[in-house]
Amino acid sequence: MRRLAVPFVTVALIVMGTVAVAADDVQTCRTPGDNAIAACTRLIASGRYRGRELAAVYALRAVYWYKKDEFDRAIVDYNDSIRHDPTIALVYFGRGAALKQRGDVDRAIADFNEAIRRDPKIPYAHNVRGIVLNEKGEFDRAIADFSEAIRLAPNDVNGYFNRGSAYSGKGDRDHAMADFGEVIRLDPNNAAAREKLAALSAPQRPLAVAAPAPAKQAAGTDPTVDRRVALVIGNSAYVTFPRIPNPRNDAEDLAAGLKALGFDVLTGLDLNRARMEALLIEFARKARQSDTALVFYAGHGLQHNGINYLAPVDAKIDDETDLRKLVNLQDVMNDLQSASRVRILIVDACRDNEAIKQLASRLPTTRSAAFTRGLARVEAADGTLVAFATQPNRVAADGQGRNSPFTQALLKHLATPGLELRTLMTRVRTEVVGATGGSQRPEVWDSLVGEFAFKVAQ
Repeated sequence: MRRLAVPFVTVALIVMGTVAVAADDVQTCRTPGDNAIAACTRLIASGRYRGRELAAVYALRAVYWYKKDEFDRAIVDYNDSIRHDPTIALVYFGRGAALKQRGDVDRAIADFNEAIRRDPKIPYAHNVRGIVLNEKGEFDRAIADFSEAIRLAPNDVNGYFNRGSAYSGKGDRDHAMADFGEVIRLDPNNAAAREKLAALSAPQRPLAVAAPAPAKQAAGTDPTVDRRVALVIGNSAYVTFPRIPNPRNDAEDLAAGLKALGFDVLTGLDLNRARMEALLIEFARKARQSDTALVFYAGHGLQHNGINYLAPVDAKIDDETDLRKLVNLQDVMNDLQSASRVRILIVDACRDNEAIKQLASRLPTTRSAAFTRGLARVEAADGTLVAFATQPNRVAADGQGRNSPFTQALLKHLATPGLELRTLMTRVRTEVVGATGGSQRPEVWDSLVGEFAFKVAQ
């Protein structure tokens, strides 16, 4: 099996040579070479290191084992590193790479997810997760990861090459050629990209296939209607967070509207963490068989260090480690990418949250600042439209009636015949701004290809 190219990251900078007697071993452990593993082993056995420093030594030794293709030993050391300090994103990334090499793909992806959750700005974590997804045939999710890697490191040829391979696997010849062309622009001597581009540029020989028999159309069906699936969640009855009445109503009403428009709707009301995760898994499976996939969430949401989270009704946060009990919005976006044509994410979850304010007040200033008002800006992957009820770092109104101002406006325009989605969201924004006196302005990020209307014009 070809070993994943994992860059050697100097987590050794964490290890401080504070003990003079061990200074030689510290330097040797920090320097790749024949004696590095033995030096790291002596540092571990010395008993002089604790916490983050000891975790860093284990992580360094794991890197050396990995480079020797000793993946089981690397995993053991990564496990010990996490046991001594579970906060280092790069350690999860390294363990994920070792698990992948051992053939444990699902656990590898889980580790890449955790690495990205802890530090979304690691471009090679997105790249390697994309490679694994591409090998599984999940081309759209892989492309989303490679696109994020390119955004974080626009001059790194690996992102473009990997994305070109995913586009090629998906059968998207034009996008694949564009990416391999970009690799050659950045690295004119890249022989692999030139070979790929030449193969894609060669005339395509038509396949001799028999014409399929005409399909029988079931009575009352329209062959132009795409396969649509939606996940609609409304969380109101919170146990620890403040209760909010509208999300449950919003979800019930939107689910009914989407069903009338031909969506296969999965509806979840007042979901705890286990039920929310189960429904998300069911949706992810259905999304793979759909042309159009939509997720709507109403309830409490928060951001920490620029990462957005959705809160189940049993959410309880005493410190940052409890964030893993919430739902990372990026994971939801990744599931959406399985739909073949149109992906829509709508989030009405920017309420001001007294529970988060109280938590932030108990933390040191440097840590409390990581909890920010409202939700963070997101990047919409190819073929995706993302709509938030209000702008980044702002909060949304609950409203005085049955629905929030945002959902009320959305319901009003949802079934308008022939109304293109972008125009629909513009009308929603206009109504929300008017209803809230300008204090709330919905935000939309769009990378849709082509047009989409919930209801086709008659």
